[in-house]
Amino acid sequence: MITIALCDDNTQFACLLRQHLQRLCAYNIPNRVDISIAPTFSSADEVLEYLQSNTIDILFLDIDMPKTNGFELAKALCDAHPDTIIIFVSSSLI
Repeated sequence: MITIALCDDNTQFACLLRQHLQRLCAYNIPNRVDISIAPTFSSADEVLEYLQSNTIDILFLDIDMPKTNGFELAKALCDAHPDTIIIFVSSSLI
């Protein structure tokens, strides 16, 4: 089982991304891997708390968040959970 999680302080963007991921995971592909989507997180602290008793295989992570930004969380995850794949996302427009 692969666990996917999202961390973004923009709840509207996180909800939209979650819906897209759920649709992708629902495809009936032969020999597909079982995937579960963990709760959506709005802060680095929530992710770290979740990881105390759970695992995350793939994390879609916002870069610009208050308190602890995505890069700081990624550094902590690389040290403590090196097998977690991090995909940076942002709803910010340049």
